[in-house]
Parts: sequence; C-alpha cells; structure tokens
Amino acid sequence: MLRSMLLVRTFFLFALLISIFIANGIQLLGLLCRPFSRALSRRICAYCGAAWWGFLTYSLENFFGLTVKVHRLSTISVARQPKSVFLIANHQSLLDPVVLIALTYREKSLSYLKWFVKDSLKWVPFLGWGMQLLDCIFLKRNWEADQKKIDHGFKNILSHQDPIWLASFVEGTRKTPAKILQSQKYARSQNHPGFENVLFPRVKGFITTFKTLNPRIDAVYDLTIVYPTRTLGLLDLLRGRMEPIHLYVHEFAVRDLPQSEAELTNWLILRFQEKDRLLRK
Repeated sequence: MLRSMLLVRTFFLFALLISIFIANGIQLLGLLCRPFSRALSRRICAYCGAAWWGFLTYSLENFFGLTVKVHRLSTISVARQPKSVFLIANHQSLLDPVVLIALTYREKSLSYLKWFVKDSLKWVPFLGWGMQLLDCIFLKRNWEADQKKIDHGFKNILSHQDPIWLASFVEGTRKTPAKILQSQKYARSQNHPGFENVLFPRVKGFITTFKTLNPRIDAVYDLTIVYPTRTLGLLDLLRGRMEPIHLYVHEFAVRDLPQSEAELTNWLILRFQEKDRLLRK
C-alpha cells in the first residue's frame, strides 16, 4: 500500500512538472497575441495559470493529504459577481500560498489570482516566468525602493476590467523566533503592541494597495492560517505527513472600511491582534 501510494505521488509530481511546462508554453504563445489583442493575450495567460493551479490543488488534496478547513467568521454579499478581492494573510510556511490557492480554487476565481511576490522568485524556471505573465508584482521587501515597479504592476492590473484577486502576506516575510523579537522591538518603538505569533504588518504597503485598488475591489479578505500542532512545510507535504490546516476568513466590504491612513493603520493592527489571539488559542 505504501509503495503504491509512493508511486502515485511520484507520478503526480512528474505530471505537475510536465503540466507547468505545457502551461508556460501556451502562455508564451498567448504573449505573441499581445500586439494584436492584449485582452486575448491576458486571458490565455490567466486561464493557463488557473488550470495549473487547479491541477496542483486537486493533486495535493487527493494524493498528498492536503486538507484545508475553511472557517468563515464573517461574510458579505455584493451585487457584482464574481467579486474582486484584496487578500491579506499571515505567513509562517512555504505551504501558505498553497492554502490561499485552495481557497481561491473553491471560490472559482483562480484565473483572477495575482500575488505580491519576492523578487528572487521572478527567475525561477516555469513558476516565476508564469507569474510574470500573470502580472504579479515582484518586490525586494523595500516598498520605497520598489515604488516604480509597484506603480507599473498596479497599472497593468488596473488596465482591464476583469475581476482581481490580489494576495499579500503583509508581514513581508515568514515568521521566525528571531523575526518575532525584531518585530516586537519595532512595534514598541512606534508605540504599538508587539505580537507573539505574528509579525507587525507592513502598514504602508497595505494602505497604498488598498487605496489604489479601492475603486475596483469589493472586499478585503482577512485570512489567518493556523497549523494546529506544528508548522508544516513542503517536505511534510511531499512525504504525505500532513494534518488539517485551518483557514479563518473574515470578509470586509470595502465600503465599510475606513478611508484615512490613520484609521486604516489602526484597522490593520487590530486585525493582527485578532490573528495573534487565534494563533495563541
């Protein structure tokens, strides 16, 4: 039984590698359409990305033991369907993006998904190349230094009327014990509370993104990823040594959020206080 499951996982890993190669190839063909129709080119790239992410989610959930339990703590209704969403989440593991992809898969919005991504991932074969073609925004963890790149990324995202699902780990990096201490020191220097289980959020990036996207998005999804007994990693996933991952979802209508920078700052800090409480439990 163990041997057969290992063979199945090996087959799907191979299939995922082959399929991302195929998806990238079709995306590049779609890129050739850009001089004639930017809309067609964009949709080809988006649907190829969605198809691969969907295959990834299906494979991980059915053959690698990935289980994401979604707990909706608040929901909203909007007149427009499908809606556009700004996703903000805590960051602990390389598995966190997979959790967000699983949520977007359930919401049938994978073709609209874009990311704030660490700049070094831009040149990762196939994965990084594909994300460039999806208009993801690549950052060097310095909002001011990346300003031109960010403005260009927003311009691309807002150049069409398709729905937007933009995901951001607003802590800026994965949580570690050393980074928690640095974060607490910084928070105290700004007269804000320090957290034990999350890092202090990058407020400036959040506010800039929210204000830029405000005319186009319907909601902000505040997501808290919880690993019940230990933080799981990619190695756990590949070995099939998984346990359920819990995702707590707070939906906030954009119309109900504050608009001033001071109020948005307080709102974001309060959300991270809630994340800290959930993780402490």
